[in-house]
Amino acid sequence: MKKVLLSIVFILLFTSISFSQNTIEIYNNNLQSVVDDTITFQHGIDLTSPYNDFEHKDFVKVVNNTSDTVPIRVRRYERQIIDSTMDYFCWNSCFDAQYSGSLPVWDVPDIVTVLPNDTAGGVQGYTVYFVPYYRDAISGARIGNNRPGVAVYEYEFYSGESRSSLFIKWVFSDITSIDENRINPVAFKLYPNPAIDQTTLRFEKAIESERTQLAVFDLMGKKVMETNLNVGQEEYFLNLSGFNKGIYFVSIISEGVVSKTSKLVVH
Repeated sequence: MKKVLLSIVFILLFTSISFSQNTIEIYNNNLQSVVDDTITFQHGIDLTSPYNDFEHKDFVKVVNNTSDTVPIRVRRYERQIIDSTMDYFCWNSCFDAQYSGSLPVWDVPDIVTVLPNDTAGGVQGYTVYFVPYYRDAISGARIGNNRPGVAVYEYEFYSGESRSSLFIKWVFSDITSIDENRINPVAFKLYPNPAIDQTTLRFEKAIESERTQLAVFDLMGKKVMETNLNVGQEEYFLNLSGFNKGIYFVSIISEGVVSKTSKLVVH
């Protein structure tokens, strides 16, 4: 009987350890995990100059963190858009640019098969692009001026039930503006996460701007709550008693700009 009980305990312990690890891991170039983190790309633009598409590649590695060969797909969500712009990305193949707001959830067909403990490769590695203006769908001719602003996209890498996300924030500042806004990022950690009744946001430094809000969005992008934060505030206790079980996105908005977004799982 003791042997049976010990076997059950071992199986439960092994299972809990296995589920505590991400099947799909995402690392930056310093080999630090950036799962559910935000990577920001900032560019200065003027309104009329012609620009090539803004490209960023080789900034993260998507890794199969298991001892099995895993097929990995990717899904892109629009979390915040700049009107009259376009975005696209490569994952094995490169896909056509999409107009902002036209495809809030973009699930591409390509699958990259990744060997155990190996990095996803494919014909074309993971690369993100942004076009700060519209292009004609047929001729490719530029339509309108460049658009400054902030756009946020979530990239969800998944295989079966396993999912790991990365947030990409594009910040385009108008370099012709004398009163250019200076974005002061507000970084934070969520704990516990997953959570049941309450979670805590701990800010890396105290809130500095009077125009800082906390907003929570559901998986479909619907805002489920918003509240103002106070100057000098170092943490916020988020009551989850009214939340249904599921995945949410917690954003800090400073001076009208999304500073950081993190995924929250409510059990």
